Amino acid sequence: MKLGAKVLIDNLFDQRSVPMGDVDDRWLSVEEICKHLGVSKDTVYKWIDKHDMPAQRMGRPWKFKKDEVDEWVRKGGANETGSDSI
Repeated sequence: MKLGAKVLIDNLFDQRSVPMGDVDDRWLSVEEICKHLGVSKDTVYKWIDKHDMPAQRMGRPWKFKKDEVDEWVRKGGANETGSDSI
């Protein structure tokens, strides 16, 4: 009986560890969005300032929604132009 209860509890924990839609919609930090996009922090800060990258200030740190940033990139928001290029 004890083994059966342990299996049941293990299965419950396994189900909890499966990502849910809300978890995927969390706010990402600058470091996380840099890793996702494969760019430096300086590039992200420049894109916020000069290219209207979708970002939200939460106190001091910037936060990002992955799906908003991905859409911005798909629409060409990350394209470098003129003397702004790094």
